[in-house]
Amino acid sequence: GGFLVTRLSAFATALFMVTVLDRFAGREILSIFRPSKSKHAKGIAKHATTLALFGQSMGAGGFILVQYAIAQGSASIVNALQASQYILIVLVAIFFRKKAKIFLGEQLNRSILISKISAIIIAGIGMALVV
Repeated sequence: GGFLVTRLSAFATALFMVTVLDRFAGREILSIFRPSKSKHAKGIAKHATTLALFGQSMGAGGFILVQYAIAQGSASIVNALQASQYILIVLVAIFFRKKAKIFLGEQLNRSILISKISAIIIAGIGMALVV
């Protein structure tokens, strides 16, 4: 019931935003699926599409697992534990820092790393207060 309705409304809202409110973004998203002319651009487009689909699939799987966990236990604890996902994101960013610089334009210098670790510590304190 509610799970399906929330997912369908999120899809409809995103579709409305891309097609009506920001037509440039809609054209850019559709260009991912159009064949390009150069061999280099084809490789980048294929990689970008694969990466986008993988990311969306992981997000969908995570959402389903969170909904399942809430159904099994306390919603406040599950939502507080969701903050732990940022720890994983920072660890992956550190591990792939060379590739992240190329693909995402992510700069990971000392001050950025300190701010990310500080944010994780604050999120951890918040989880401890909830639990």
